[in-house]
Amino acid sequence: MKEVINCNHSSNKREILYWIHFALFTISNLNFSFVSYVRATILVMYLFVFVYMKVKRTEFELPSKYILILFGVYILLNTLFVKTISVHIIYLAVTFMIIKEFRFSKSELLALINKTAIVYFVLSVILGYTSLNALSVFGPRQIENKFFPHLLFRFIGIEGTPAGADIFFLVVLLSNIFLNKAKNKYIFITLSIIVLLWTSSLAPVVSIIGALLILPFTKNKVAKITYSGMLWLYQFIVIIMYGFGSLQLQNVLNVCSTWRARIWFNMYWGLIEHNTTALWVLGRKDLVEFSHRTDTIINNPHNFSLFLLQFGGIIAYIIIIVVATMYFKDMNDKYMIYVVSALLIYASTNTFIFTIRGNPIFVYILVLYLSSGKEPKLE
Repeated sequence: MKEVINCNHSSNKREILYWIHFALFTISNLNFSFVSYVRATILVMYLFVFVYMKVKRTEFELPSKYILILFGVYILLNTLFVKTISVHIIYLAVTFMIIKEFRFSKSELLALINKTAIVYFVLSVILGYTSLNALSVFGPRQIENKFFPHLLFRFIGIEGTPAGADIFFLVVLLSNIFLNKAKNKYIFITLSIIVLLWTSSLAPVVSIIGALLILPFTKNKVAKITYSGMLWLYQFIVIIMYGFGSLQLQNVLNVCSTWRARIWFNMYWGLIEHNTTALWVLGRKDLVEFSHRTDTIINNPHNFSLFLLQFGGIIAYIIIIVVATMYFKDMNDKYMIYVVSALLIYASTNTFIFTIRGNPIFVYILVLYLSSGKEPKLE
């Protein structure tokens, strides 16, 4: 099989950019007052790379002019009426355009995933289980393990929570089972199983089960478009069902969504209460606050799609869904389709994995797999 590699960007240059991002991601999850500047640095870095690639590479591919015009109008209106710049939306747009030009091969990306797994695990242990745990974003934490209660606390990742570590090591596990032909795969498989049991998260289980639904239809573009749309929009169906459903149905929805349905419902009504028409269309400056329990106010929607809707408004949200779905329908590799589906399902319970504060490995996997559809099949 042909190996899809961009000869104008050596592996070293691509990896340098990735590891700088990973280092900044780690710093941004430490308990320092300047983390907002670190995240701004991530965005500035990608904007600089974007300008550099556009100037230096004539073959650098931009989205269609209609998408660019619509996105430009959105940025202008957002700046004029909401008085802000959608940092999270710009980050997604710029990283997508840059990373898809790198065209890592499957083997190169597998190597990057495995190297990240080792570095991530070591840093997590240092930040969570040594005297340096005070540097973690949430400080020292002990969360009871669901699989081994009273025996073990849950594994805390770089992000200061089991969320993020759980889905990452699920990807490490799948990647090494299906892609790694070397003997070292057993090291990464064993490490992944240990971490997954240690995190004791149910969300990755829901993700891999939900992703199975698309496998019989990977050659059917209509089915892939429908499935992709549902991955981005199904939480609204859950919100409607939760609002009109009985207590028994609400409990079922909570269990199936790993107790996120109630949060989505409360967040939606928080938006109804606080959003103006302009904020619905163009996005907000900040996440809306809403009641989680009787005595708790939070602003985390625990859902990447609802996060984008708040910061990007309906315009940016529709652009993202359409672009992602068009790339999804062109994907040919069953494994890639499965992993992207699992990541997007997991993102419905986790706000941050694809955002500027998330582990960059997720954005690299998502973009490189999504953009693989029109290329020769990877080795």
